[in-house]
Amino acid sequence: MRKKLAAALFAGGLLGSTQDPIADIMMGNRGTRVTLTGNLIDVDCFAEHGGFGPEHAECSRFCAAKGLQAALLDAKGRVYLIQGTRHQAMELVNSQLLKFVESTVVIRGELLERGELRVLVVEKVEHAEKQAPWSEIRTLYEGAKAR
Repeated sequence: MRKKLAAALFAGGLLGSTQDPIADIMMGNRGTRVTLTGNLIDVDCFAEHGGFGPEHAECSRFCAAKGLQAALLDAKGRVYLIQGTRHQAMELVNSQLLKFVESTVVIRGELLERGELRVLVVEKVEHAEKQAPWSEIRTLYEGAKAR
């Protein structure tokens, strides 16, 4: 009976639809494995007053150490919130990121998308071979902000 009900719901688009995050989670659907490159930023200051970059590194480390949200800012101006696995406290997640804040990084992990929300569950982070010039990053950010 349960199998028939699940099959009917799935066929009707009520279960397993990519538009319904609750159904996705119930069906065990998670994100997509990705490797993304971007700049590790402090969400709080970035959102409030556009604070990011080398001149903001000390503040970003302070905020990350307090457990405030970190994110990856990519070359297209998209922001990916950083998350640990299975309800990890942000202080623990951020402790692994402190040496990377306000620098260009490569992150391997799982991308979860729900509508416009992008969350990156970090498995591995390392400095990118090439650090993007901050003048370019700021230009990209300003362009994305204007869209």
